[in-house]
Amino acid sequence: DASARSSMRLLRGVALAAAAARTAATTLAAARFSGGVALGADSRATQDGVVADAFCDKLHKLADNCWAGGCGAAADADEVARLVALDLRSRRLGEHACDAAAPRAANCRVAEAAGLVTARLRSAPLGCGFLLGGVDSRGACLLRVEPDGASTNSAYASMGSGQMAAVATLEASRLGPDASRSRAIDAVRRAVEAGVRGDTGSG
Repeated sequence: DASARSSMRLLRGVALAAAAARTAATTLAAARFSGGVALGADSRATQDGVVADAFCDKLHKLADNCWAGGCGAAADADEVARLVALDLRSRRLGEHACDAAAPRAANCRVAEAAGLVTARLRSAPLGCGFLLGGVDSRGACLLRVEPDGASTNSAYASMGSGQMAAVATLEASRLGPDASRSRAIDAVRRAVEAGVRGDTGSG
């Protein structure tokens, strides 16, 4: 009857809300400095309340000058990063197809890498997001790419279930555009540590 259907819809809504509230069990943090980007992540991958991998590598090399930190579903993040790295490599090889000595590895524009990540995220219902950092002809660039493909450019950023504590630490660090490399690395390290302490899933 109508009341039974209403109760089922309510229970289904509660279940969906509970699933959405589950921790992503990741802390990513990044900050720009004069000449580059510092990018850091915790190393724990969880499945609900179980630690599936205590040594998960969440930082992915997309090109010589561009790295990405992935959060959310580890398998999705790994696959998106792998495919984007291949896409970038294929483009560079295509540009040097007539050269006798094509580069073994290549640089890319960070915005180009972000565009490829966005295209992959919008091509299927994937559960991952990224922090992209790199240096190209325009200088140091840091982009936060959401799971829906939306992206923002900022001086510092964090993602994952530990992001609130991490971004508070980055804000307190007061990093300016002329911050040194060592200061940016220290700020990102402390931000990831703060995220791990504030989030039971990160580690």
